[in-house]
Formats: sequence, structure tokens, C-alpha cells
Amino acid sequence: MNIDVVNGDSLAEPDIDALAQAVYLSGPKEFDYIFGRGAVSFISYCWQKDTLFGARYHTLVQCEQDIAGIMAAYTFREYIILYIKTAVCILRFFPINQAMICSYRGIKLKRLMRFPAMRSLYLAHISVKRKYRRVGMATELLNKTIDIAGDRRLGKLALDVRQDNTDAISLYEKYGYKVKAVIKATQKEQDYQLCNMRRMYLLAEFAN
Repeated sequence: MNIDVVNGDSLAEPDIDALAQAVYLSGPKEFDYIFGRGAVSFISYCWQKDTLFGARYHTLVQCEQDIAGIMAAYTFREYIILYIKTAVCILRFFPINQAMICSYRGIKLKRLMRFPAMRSLYLAHISVKRKYRRVGMATELLNKTIDIAGDRRLGKLALDVRQDNTDAISLYEKYGYKVKAVIKATQKEQDYQLCNMRRMYLLAEFAN
């Protein structure tokens, strides 16, 4: 297979709908909880903007020009700034009533998926298409995060994963990630098909 790992903003003619779908697949239940049926359309709207869903912060692994997987990486400062900019985009994209609901639910979800720690690289939107799983695509993405963290001299990498996503947890543990905390969903959150989340950390060898 011909595999390429590229940054999202290096694509000359991006298929934004396909990219948005790849991001959506990283957490469809969470995206549906916040944005409802407009989730993929909103991600597409944000792709070429400076937001949490922006091209600049995403890395893709491509196989014969097909998007095999995707991942985002942010520092603490970037995440906070982009979180605010994404909230502004919500107000611009959705009707006001729906925007208020999306904003409220986004804040509520932070109980399960908390803000990243300072001096860490936070990974998000990690997904690999089903037909490309178990052939090393996720490892390609995780290897790239080490390069990103090294360039920024950040000695800790962090991510959140649903506790029922046992395949992903197994991969992260094999890669060296360890569980920092388990945040349990309330009954109401479970009613929305939200799940317990694990915050996992990897300590990098190049730490200052």
C-alpha cells in the first residue's frame, strides 16, 4: 500500500465532506449529542477556519489518495483559543435556539472530556476507516504525534477514549499510554448514549 501522512492544510484540493465525515467517525455519539443531525455539516463549515475542526490542526493518513484515518493535536493554549472560536462558529452556523442548545451540551460534555493539562499535547478526533483497521494506520498517526510533541518540546501526550472502545484502549496501552482517570457518565448522560471516558497519558522520552 502507498501510505502518506500529511497535514490537513497541505491538501491542494481537499474533499471537505469526506474529511468532515472522518472527523465525525471519531466520536459519532458525542457529535450527535452536541450538534444533532447537523454535525457533519458543521464540521465541514469549520474545516477551513481556525477552530477545533480546522485543517491546520489535523493530520491525515492516506492510502492511494483515500482518507484512511485522521487525528487532531493541540497544545493547552491552542485548545482554549480554538474552543472559544468554535463556540463563535456555532452561533454563526446554527439558528439561535439550536446554537444555545449546542453550546450548552458542549459545555456539559466537558465533564466527561475535560480540558487538557498544560505542557501536554492533547490528541482528539482519532479515527480510522473500518477497512483500514488492524493494518497499522492508527500507529502511523500515533507516531506522527511523537514528532509533533518533539517539535514543541512537550513531554506529555494525552487523549480521551470511550471505556467501551476496547480495541482503541488496547492499542493505546500497547503504545505506552496509561490511564490517568476514569470519568463516569451519569444516568442522564447514558440515556444520550454517552459513556464513561478514560483520560490516558503518554510520557515522552524527550521531556525537558
